[in-house]
Amino acid sequence: MFDKLMLTIQILRGDFSRMLEMTNDEEGATMVEYGLLVVGIAVVVGGAALALGGRIATMFQGIIP
Repeated sequence: MFDKLMLTIQILRGDFSRMLEMTNDEEGATMVEYGLLVVGIAVVVGGAALALGGRIATMFQGIIP
């Protein structure tokens, strides 16, 4: 029974140390930051397309008969 307890403690220690390593990892935070940047750019482009959509369509209709 003592062996099983020690094994459980070792497993929990390993999981805890991996969890600590993950919190120190900057790679995930960087990916989230880039994702938020892409979403922000998409919102700006989408808003501009909605705001200028009619003007752009009229402009292209004048260029392409």
